[in-house]
Amino acid sequence: MNNKDQEIALACFRLGRSFFCIDVMRINEVVTSKAPSFLPCPTRFFQGVITLRDAEIPVLDMRVRFNMASRPDNEPGELIVVRLPDRLIALAVDKVIEVISVPGNRIMPPPDLEGPGAECILGVCHFQNHAVMVVNIDLLPGNDGSPLPLQPPVSG
Repeated sequence: MNNKDQEIALACFRLGRSFFCIDVMRINEVVTSKAPSFLPCPTRFFQGVITLRDAEIPVLDMRVRFNMASRPDNEPGELIVVRLPDRLIALAVDKVIEVISVPGNRIMPPPDLEGPGAECILGVCHFQNHAVMVVNIDLLPGNDGSPLPLQPPVSG
């Protein structure tokens, strides 16, 4: 976001009645939600793992990450597979809405937020009369120093 006039492509998604978005360039793919396999996880945000194209990908529940009520069982949801610096993770969301293009100068600083997930909010933009929180996906796994599930070994 160096050039404030530059258009930024953001993928919007819904969690309950709240709207969020992430940088579309970080998305690998969107898939219909599938039940993850159980895995004892080092953080409470991860539901387990899915196998996608012969890769084991940890699933981060965005509702848990932002301390929201669980999604009703009759709503399947979707998974947004995103690239972190060292691996892929899948973000469990209610619904991917669409990709929007927003001028960088139309993304406002986040309000003073406190509570679970507040550190992940980069800013706020507007879409169809909704305030949309711009999310920093690199901070979603948490900053407690715990490794991600199935984290590849660090070569040294």
